[in-house]
Amino acid sequence: MGKKRRRKTRRGDVIGMALLLDELDLATMTASYPSFEFDDYDRYLAVCEQTMRSMLGAGHRVMTGAFIPAEYSEYCQAEQLPPDSAMSRARYALAVCEEDEPFPYRGEPIAELVASLAHRERLRTLSIRTMDLLDPLPHGVVLEAEEHTADLLAWLSTHVGPGPHMFTCHVSDGAHDPLEVVAEVELGKNAMRAMSMEIMALSLMLSFARAARAAGGVIMRSFDPAG
Repeated sequence: MGKKRRRKTRRGDVIGMALLLDELDLATMTASYPSFEFDDYDRYLAVCEQTMRSMLGAGHRVMTGAFIPAEYSEYCQAEQLPPDSAMSRARYALAVCEEDEPFPYRGEPIAELVASLAHRERLRTLSIRTMDLLDPLPHGVVLEAEEHTADLLAWLSTHVGPGPHMFTCHVSDGAHDPLEVVAEVELGKNAMRAMSMEIMALSLMLSFARAARAAGGVIMRSFDPAG
């Protein structure tokens, strides 16, 4: 699906709902496709929430993802589908929800769900951007940086106290806009657990910082698991 580099993992038949993340995306859809009936973002979210709750109530599994207008256009081109079609939008939604890790809807408020999807989309975009910065660097240098990062994260898994931790990472090589990520990580006695997209974004940034000898820093905040 274009330059986003999604990876596809078949997970059986599910009902997929891909949601527009903000008013700007909705305005793009409204201006581009006459058959897209929504012109108010709050109404759009309310209808989506009602539909998903109804599907949950009927016993269906509902997987969600981000509906990215630019990606949708690329998808229709690649699949030779008419873009101004509800069926094409439904096929794109299912494709999005079959890729990467599933994001199940469990009945949470729609605003909370959209915020989570937007956060994941930012992580995905950041990871792709970092990979693009790593691509032109010498393979051996990148490999060494990746091994160093893996060792560092493994050391943290065994030497930092268990519980929730938040990593804030900022990297700049002086030639591009800075890279920034906030990753929430749960450390156990012998393991690091987190959303894999957060770990991926953090690992890529640390690898790029070492491989490019870029300036940057990492701040780790720890929280008392007992509250």
